[in-house]
Amino acid sequence: VSNIGKTSATVTAEVIREGYTDVVERGIIVGDQAIADTIGGKGEYKAIIEGLAPGSRYEVKAYAKNNEGTVYSSSVTFCTLPDEEVEDLSVYGTANSYIVSRSGWFKFKATIGRSQELLGGIDTVEVLWESFGNNIKPEKGDLVKNVTYEDGYITVMSSLEEGNAVIGATNSDGTILWSWHIWLTDQPAEQLYT
Repeated sequence: VSNIGKTSATVTAEVIREGYTDVVERGIIVGDQAIADTIGGKGEYKAIIEGLAPGSRYEVKAYAKNNEGTVYSSSVTFCTLPDEEVEDLSVYGTANSYIVSRSGWFKFKATIGRSQELLGGIDTVEVLWESFGNNIKPEKGDLVKNVTYEDGYITVMSSLEEGNAVIGATNSDGTILWSWHIWLTDQPAEQLYT
């Protein structure tokens, strides 16, 4: 999934082999809506999905159909960008940890630590773990959710809850390349911590 905007995204898929009969239809499924490419055959294909709701999570998967049946890819989730402004946590410098003191949408550069070097090879970003800092176990998404990666930035939506979360970036093999700590607190970000 690429070119993620407020109301659109581009999904790319590929038919690697056709089976015993030729592929007659291939396409993308968004939720319960199919976007078909009736050209068929092997190779890469793209679908531009439009009319999406801003700040929403979508699940997509590819399919290919021949006379023997239909085959589906695994699902991929993505979030459209929100209508409201996204605050850049890295505007004053990059870090491995960021403080968030309110709910809303935030983004930061996907760099290695405090460098300006963008992390390469990112396939997906996700919440690795969350903690309220007490004996109550949160579910993924209780503190941060709708995590996306686009144009060198990781975007997240934070809740009103206080706690800690770790966002991880993985490559296509599922190997964690780097992670960032998000500290959700009512303490202002301008406070000096030593």
